[in-house]
Amino acid sequence: LITVEYEALANVLSIDEALDPASTPIHEDLADYFRLKPSSFEGNILWKASINEGDVDQAWAECDVIVEGEFQTQAQHHLYMEPCGALAQPEQNGRLTLWSSCQSVFIVQQKVADYLNIPMSKIRALVPHVGGGFGGKGGLHIQTLVAKLALVSGRPVKLTLTRTEDFEIVRSRHPVRVRMKTGAKKDGTLLARELDIVLDGGAYADESPAVLNWAVFVGRGPYNIPNVRSQGQLVYTNKLRAGPYRGFGNPQVTLAGESQIDEIAEKIGMDGIKLRQKNASKTGDDWIGGQKIEACGFDECMTRIVEATQGVSEEVKKAGEAHKRRGVGYSALTHMCGIQSTSAEVHLRADGSVAVVTGVVDIGQG
Repeated sequence: LITVEYEALANVLSIDEALDPASTPIHEDLADYFRLKPSSFEGNILWKASINEGDVDQAWAECDVIVEGEFQTQAQHHLYMEPCGALAQPEQNGRLTLWSSCQSVFIVQQKVADYLNIPMSKIRALVPHVGGGFGGKGGLHIQTLVAKLALVSGRPVKLTLTRTEDFEIVRSRHPVRVRMKTGAKKDGTLLARELDIVLDGGAYADESPAVLNWAVFVGRGPYNIPNVRSQGQLVYTNKLRAGPYRGFGNPQVTLAGESQIDEIAEKIGMDGIKLRQKNASKTGDDWIGGQKIEACGFDECMTRIVEATQGVSEEVKKAGEAHKRRGVGYSALTHMCGIQSTSAEVHLRADGSVAVVTGVVDIGQG
């Protein structure tokens, strides 16, 4: 009973097309959209972020070696074992009980209430054991659909995506382009780093601004680099929405940073681990922006790698066939937790037992 008429419009399918001022705007009313925080936006650029420390331009003149490069990553699906699913059941008292495979019952409760314009108190969100998430189930997927259908029909509604549907509907890791420049003294002291990051967010903002902010913030890597200029942009494209995936933009930027650390080590003839240890952030150091690092075991990690791999290279060479090469790989990045708050209720019962009530969903690290 429904006839759909399609109008073919010009599409934007790459970062370069999105950055082109002449490209077709995907969201014509972007200026009217609700924003949690103010940010620069224009055309298909929906978010910008930057953080700077020291004098990068002056530092280049003091460097004995400088490496530059452009790095690109593709979209990646989270590929959890269990595809997304949800079950909504309307209750006689007007409330809605909603079971779903998710990473936060409170986000589901809040977002479904917002989108359907009903009070949060009318929604009870539950989650059974989840077969993986990794960021792909951090927001909504199909909960709103089954909730709406259940409220309209007055009947329970259940929907489980096939793997193909899951690929087509749910978020991916952001495709990213990073242009990076890193400079050091010939003794291995890192002096400067400059980053230009562009994230492809797909057709919707989702949590992409937070991912860009984090990528810009951690672009220095786990190293004491006194002069840093890190900036980024987030663009709309006519592709599936992207979102957090195990690191919030950190892995994509780390690919560029660690590649350049290895390049510098090769140019100055220094062992890669020794170069990392020489510049390693330590407990008590200042992070970019001035915050103290309260705990950091990076240097110890590098030492343990050395201890664990002594003699391994020769052994694996002997064990390998003539047409194969074997070795030991390692990479370093900086990350932190505790950015957002959490809470729990602890009840001491009359019989001496304790009941803990928490919204934390155990997806493997709960």
